[in-house]
Amino acid sequence: MVKNVDYPRDGETRNITAAIHPRLQDRDFCLLRPGEPLFQTFSGETVKYQGDEALYAFFINECAYYEKGIALSLARKRRVTVPSIHVQTDEEERASEQSFASEEEE
Repeated sequence: MVKNVDYPRDGETRNITAAIHPRLQDRDFCLLRPGEPLFQTFSGETVKYQGDEALYAFFINECAYYEKGIALSLARKRRVTVPSIHVQTDEEERASEQSFASEEEE
C-alpha cells in the first residue's frame, strides 16, 4: 500500500464536495494512471488523478471508511515468488522410516 486518498472537501466546513467518478466505481485493483478520472464534483466537474505514477486502486468508495476520511487506497503491484514445499504423507513417512531402519541393520 502506498497511501489512502480522502474525498475532496470544502476548506471551511470539511464537507465532502465530490464522489468517486463513475468510471472508477467498482474497479477495485485496476490500474489508475495519472490524468484518469478520480472524482466527480457535485457540480459535475471531473477531478483527475494527479499522482506521479500509475497505482492500483482498491477499497474504492467503501462505506466503512467514510468516517476515517478514506475514499480509496492506492498500492503498487508486487510479485512475490514463494518456493514450493512438499508435505510428506503418512505413507511416505512410513516408507522413509522403514528405509532408515533397514539401512541401520546393514
